[in-house]
Amino acid sequence: MVSVIIINHNYGKYLGEAIDSVLNQTYRDFELIIVDGASTDESRKVIMSYVCRYPQIITAVLKPTSGQAAAFNAGFKLARGDIIALLDADDYYYPDKLEVIVRQHEKYDFVGHGRKEKSSTNELTEVYAMEDDYEKRPYLLKQYGYIYTYNLITSCISMKRHLAEKIFPMPEKDYVTFADCYVKVLAQYYSNIKYIKNPLTYYRTHEKQAMMKFGDSKEIATFVGNLYKRVFENINEKLKSEGEALIPELTDEKFKEAFLLANGEVVIEGKTYAIYGAGVRADHVVNAVEKAGGKIVCAIDSNPSKWGIKWNGVVIYSPTDGIDKEKLGYEQIIIASIYYEEIKKTLINFGLEENKDFITLQSIPND
Repeated sequence: MVSVIIINHNYGKYLGEAIDSVLNQTYRDFELIIVDGASTDESRKVIMSYVCRYPQIITAVLKPTSGQAAAFNAGFKLARGDIIALLDADDYYYPDKLEVIVRQHEKYDFVGHGRKEKSSTNELTEVYAMEDDYEKRPYLLKQYGYIYTYNLITSCISMKRHLAEKIFPMPEKDYVTFADCYVKVLAQYYSNIKYIKNPLTYYRTHEKQAMMKFGDSKEIATFVGNLYKRVFENINEKLKSEGEALIPELTDEKFKEAFLLANGEVVIEGKTYAIYGAGVRADHVVNAVEKAGGKIVCAIDSNPSKWGIKWNGVVIYSPTDGIDKEKLGYEQIIIASIYYEEIKKTLINFGLEENKDFITLQSIPND
């Protein structure tokens, strides 16, 4: 059985769609646990209307306080399933989500997958990770403190019960939000992340999220770096109390070695590169490439509002102007965006060859 845990705080306007997406799954052996944290909108009315109609399937937890970690803990405490799947109340599953992950969990303890979301131009876009050797990840984390998780969101992760029992209960104080970061890092310590490209969840972007936006990509990168630092500290406290080996600090001395192990030596010391993409992921890529000995000479981006701007010490060009390595003085393009499949098509249309003219890094720390 799969235990689906929906966590909610004042997302009443979206909650019904999230619940219906679970109830309409092609895979039918599931229970649904809805944890509401101190909502003041119509959420609890929506929840109880479903509980009344589906009392054998749905369990409601109405907490007097909010917080993502607290909701995870409360939901897992009641879960009876062999597989635990998480869902934010403002997202929803596609109908075959549970059917697909159940098949994957026959072999893998932790499963992540792609999603669909609306882009900045309001187009429905698929977001997924690069394909890589997933078995390297626990080793890189334990040996170097090198973690890469593809920015997996709550609604795109699931795990086997025996793994969840190692993670929950998790600290609540520091994780009112971004609790999924703690979950996926600790999961990787004990297991792996089997990532599949199938977009099985719709990730909703809306006005409440807009209120959480940062000033620029550098500010976001700093926030993410601090988040992972806190996650590592909290996890090491837990590991120490249980007599487990701690996650080491990823030092500058060890970075290059870990980075090349993760990426198959695709970045060469002294080689010059153009970065395609100028967002949060690209900030991570620039930092990683420079630490590994590569040199970034310019950036390329599809967003016209960025053209001509100086970013990370280099100028951002349009695809038409930027795909000219002789003029701009680089040897290869590195794709640094979650929309890498679309960028690949763009570069191929310009007559470029993958692995010769451009590459895509498989793993970037804290991504």
